[in-house]
Amino acid sequence: MRKINLVGATFSLVFTLGCSSMPGASKSGEDLAASGPTVVNTRANPETVELDRNYNAKTGAEVITEVKDFSAKVVDVKLRFVNAPVEIPMQHVSGTTWRATLTSGQLKTLGVGNQTTQHEATVIARDSSGAVAKSKTPVQISIKGPDLSRDLG
Repeated sequence: MRKINLVGATFSLVFTLGCSSMPGASKSGEDLAASGPTVVNTRANPETVELDRNYNAKTGAEVITEVKDFSAKVVDVKLRFVNAPVEIPMQHVSGTTWRATLTSGQLKTLGVGNQTTQHEATVIARDSSGAVAKSKTPVQISIKGPDLSRDLG
C-alpha cells in the first residue's frame, strides 16, 4: 500500500502557482488594469532638454505617455515633478496618447545655469468614474542650463 505525501504535494502545487504570478512575470513589463486607467510608455522628448540663454528649450521639451482605460473615458492627465513644485496638465493628442509641453517658465523653475539637473516626474490619470492611477515608474528628464559665464566680467 502506498502512502501519499500530502505535505510535499501541497508544497509543490503552491510553489508552482506562486511562481506563475510573481511580480515581473509579465512579458510586456507593464500590466494593464482591468478597470480604471493605466499609465504606460511614458517618455521625455528629448531626454536632455538644453536651454538657451533665456531659459527656452532649444529644441522643444515634452513628455509623451499612453493612458489605457477599458471601463471609462480618461478625462484628466497631469505630469507632476517629484521634487519640484511643477505640475503640468497633459493634452490629449489622439487615441490613448497624451502630451505635456514644458513652457519657458517651467524650464526656468527646473533649470540651473551652467549645470545639468536630473528630474523625475510621474503621470497621474483620472477617468470619468473617478478612478485615479499613477505611472509605476517615473520618467527621467535632464535639464541642461545655459552657460552664462560669458556674461561675467
